[in-house]
Amino acid sequence: MPEPSRTGPLLPKLLSTNTTAVSNGELWGYLEPCSSRRLGRLNLRKDEPRVTIGRRTGNAIVFPAAKISNAHAELSWTQEPSGESTVVLLDMSMNGTYLNGERMGKEVQRLVRDGDEVAFGMPGACKLEGGLYDYRYKFHDLGNRRAVFTSYTFGPTIGEGNFATVYKAMHKKSGQMVAVKAIHERRLQTEEAERIALRNLNREIAIMQTVRHPNLCMLFEVFVNANGSIDLVLELVPGGDLLTFIQKHGPLHELKTKDVAFQLCTAIAYLHSRGITHRDLKPENVLLTRDDPPIVKVADFGLAKVVDGRTVLKTVCGTPSYLAPEVVLDVDKNGNTSYDSLVDSWSVGAIIVAMLTNEPPFCENSLDDTRTRIANRVPKWAALAQMRYPVDNAGETVGLSDDAVHFLHGLLEQDPRARMGLQDALTHPWLEGYSV
Repeated sequence: MPEPSRTGPLLPKLLSTNTTAVSNGELWGYLEPCSSRRLGRLNLRKDEPRVTIGRRTGNAIVFPAAKISNAHAELSWTQEPSGESTVVLLDMSMNGTYLNGERMGKEVQRLVRDGDEVAFGMPGACKLEGGLYDYRYKFHDLGNRRAVFTSYTFGPTIGEGNFATVYKAMHKKSGQMVAVKAIHERRLQTEEAERIALRNLNREIAIMQTVRHPNLCMLFEVFVNANGSIDLVLELVPGGDLLTFIQKHGPLHELKTKDVAFQLCTAIAYLHSRGITHRDLKPENVLLTRDDPPIVKVADFGLAKVVDGRTVLKTVCGTPSYLAPEVVLDVDKNGNTSYDSLVDSWSVGAIIVAMLTNEPPFCENSLDDTRTRIANRVPKWAALAQMRYPVDNAGETVGLSDDAVHFLHGLLEQDPRARMGLQDALTHPWLEGYSV
C-alpha cells in the first residue's frame, strides 16, 4: 500500500531529471505513464546518463510508495562515437522491476528498447488514487541519432500499438504537420534473417511510396535506422478514426454507411490492383477528415509485411473481430497459412456491419480461443434485420435495403472462393453509380 501523505497523494519527485518542456535534442529518452496522465512524463536528459529510481530522497526519480524499495532500479544510457546508444535497466529491488510484464530479478540487467514497458513495484495497473501509484511507463528512445529528427520536430504521442508509436510532428522547413509512425526495433535471431528482412522491407517500402489515391493515407518519407527501427512520415488526418466516429454517432444511417463503404472499397480495390493486400483492416485503421461527410483515409496498408518481414501472406496477423476465417482456420502442420486479397473483402464487410449496428460484427463466445471463436461465429444478421432508419421528420422509418443485405452476404461469404472481390463490390447494385 502507498505510504500515507498529510498533503494528499504524492507524485513522483525528480531531482535534476524533470518534467519541464525541453527539446528532444536534450534528451536520451523519456518515460510516458501507461495509465494516469496526472503523473506526467519523466524526461531523461543527456547530461544525466545514469538515473536512479527509488523511494528514498536522493534518487533522481522518487516514487513515494511502500511497494517501491529505497534503491529500486537504475536506468543508464551509453552512447558510442558512431551515434548508436544503449539503455540498460538494473533491478535492485525486493518487490520487483518488470520489463514488458516479466519480472527481472534483483541485480539482473536488461537492455531497454524503444516502446518497451517498464513497471516498478508491480506489473499490473494500480487504480488507487486515480492511478497515482501505477508506476508503469512506456520507454521512448531519443538517444539514437534517428535521421527523422534532422527534418522533423516531434510533438505529442497521438497513438500507440503493439509494434509502433505514432507522433504528431512538424517539418522544420515547411512547417507542414505530419504523423510519424515509429515502428519499434525488429528483433530477428540471425544475420541471414535480418538480411532477408531488410531486402523485403526495402521492396515493400518502395511499393508503398508509389501508391497515390485520395482515400489512402499518403506516405511522404521513410527512415530506416541502424538499430532496425523504422520511422514512417505520413499524412496527418485530424478527424480521428472510424471506431471513434461509430462510437460517437452510431448506429450509422445506411446512407452514411454507404458513403464510407464506397470510399473504403475504392481505396482497397486500388491497392489490390497494385498487388497490395492490407491484411489488417479494422475501424481503427480507417481515418476520417473533419469534412462533412468525412473523407476516408485508409492507413497502415503494407505495414503488416513491413513488420512481419515475410514475402507471402502466410502469417496470422490482424484483429480477431475483423479477420477472415481462412486466416486462422486454413493452417498447415507447420503453422503457416496462405491466403489472398479476398481477406480484405471479409474485413470490409465486418466493418460495415459494425457501422450499421454500433456493435461487434459477429455473434461469438468471447470465452473461446481465437480459432474456435472464428470457426463458430455468425454475422449479426438478426441485428441488421431489426435496424430502422428515419425517412423524414414525420417519424416514418425503413429497414436496411435488400441491396445492402445482399452486398454484405457477398463480402461475408465463409468460402473465399465464393466471396465477392472489392472491384466487383463497386459494381454491385448497392454501390453501382455511387460517387462522393
